[in-house]
Amino acid sequence: MIAELSATRLLAPWFGASIHAWTHVIATVLGAMAVGYAIGSRLAARACARVVVRAWLTGALLLGIAPFVAPHLAPALVPPPESQTPLTIASDAAWGSFVTTLLLFAPALLMLGISTPILMRLHAGDHGGDGAAGRILAASTIGSLVGTYLPAFVLLEHVGSRGSILVAAAGCVVAAGLVSFSASRSVGTLVLGLAGLFLCPEVPWPTLVPSDGAQTLVAEHESAYQYVRVATTPVGDDVATHLSLDEGRGEFHSRKLEKHPTTGAYYDLLAVVPDLVPGAMAVDVLVLGGGAGTLRGLLRSVRPDRVGSVTDVELDPVVAGMSWRFGGFPTGEDRVVIGDGRAALRSLRGPFDVIVLDAYARQAAIPAHMGTVEAFTLMKDRLTRRGIVAVNASLADVESPLGKALTATLLQVFPEVKTVGIPGSWNVQFLAGPGLPPTPDIKDRGDALDTARAWMRAGWSTHAKASADARILTDDCAPLETLARQVR
Repeated sequence: MIAELSATRLLAPWFGASIHAWTHVIATVLGAMAVGYAIGSRLAARACARVVVRAWLTGALLLGIAPFVAPHLAPALVPPPESQTPLTIASDAAWGSFVTTLLLFAPALLMLGISTPILMRLHAGDHGGDGAAGRILAASTIGSLVGTYLPAFVLLEHVGSRGSILVAAAGCVVAAGLVSFSASRSVGTLVLGLAGLFLCPEVPWPTLVPSDGAQTLVAEHESAYQYVRVATTPVGDDVATHLSLDEGRGEFHSRKLEKHPTTGAYYDLLAVVPDLVPGAMAVDVLVLGGGAGTLRGLLRSVRPDRVGSVTDVELDPVVAGMSWRFGGFPTGEDRVVIGDGRAALRSLRGPFDVIVLDAYARQAAIPAHMGTVEAFTLMKDRLTRRGIVAVNASLADVESPLGKALTATLLQVFPEVKTVGIPGSWNVQFLAGPGLPPTPDIKDRGDALDTARAWMRAGWSTHAKASADARILTDDCAPLETLARQVR
């Protein structure tokens, strides 16, 4: 279980951690173990404890080399970031993750599967046949429980995915040592000594995804949720610092330009949304998917006169901890809440004048539980009477299946929905709420956001209607990730 849970995280920088990546890992584990069981059952009648020891040691060796081979094998199966789009990332990752998982982990798990039938036969011979299989299955299940909790709560956060897999390999060596120790103390002592090779307190790992010709790596972290990467990229006469997650090296979840106060990206249009709120009073903003505070920092640097407070909700504390690079530390009435966006909506009473949904479960998909009728109803309950909900979605166009679904779902909660296409971008803004004006009155203010205001005026839709074939997204069924990969 440690190897299974850690394998997806090990490969996430190249293939992501989508349901498809998880499926490939689980299927590989089950398939390899099944083949191993079949082979082991044929060997059980004439095998001895030495076969079990050899199988476990071989499995440990194969697991132990996987973290060192992965950074060389995985990139060869991924197209370069510049050739990918939000629509192709998922499909490119699907077949690549399958091949990589099969090559790296199937042989090791096959060897572990071979040992189980042999152990059952040996245990039955030593202790009588009754209950031998049950006792081994019970011990195996208890081990699986331990192996399930260790990566999630201890290993991945403290030693990373590569260290976690080495711990799994060390566990195999220790198990082999215990079996061989009972038969031969000298062999057992040697095997237990070899386990120390896998348990070095600090492994001087090289960078998982090093710098390339287009980017210069600044920092990388393996959080409890994902692979987090910060890199700088030349952008015209400027340099951009980007925060990327998992396989999205060509995408970014936070951005900061060295020479300009704006980002030159969709965040600038989100910063214009307070202009749409009627009245002269300061606007309180809630950002669901605050990332490293890019939007908060933008509002504070460009629109401090218009914004009262900004509350960021970010699931990953490692990402939130990067705010000093992008949005700055929160000051005054601003704050950062660490937690799930839906849970935060229930606990944060507000009310807020602007609620921004900019959360992504993958590179192109809003989390399923954040883009439903029930979620938007909860957002509506947290709005003031002049409030606006702004949803940033990554899609090919408004008439794509995802665009139609989001429009129809928002119209289940709000009387009117507007869309704003962003020039030269895969991002579309959906706007809804009691404060939404029928037509935009967005005047230039002579500040750094005037370019974004021009984009909003140009991309503003006259109206958005629910299509007859549009899917209504609910908590019961919200396939946003599937819809995000479809075009009309």
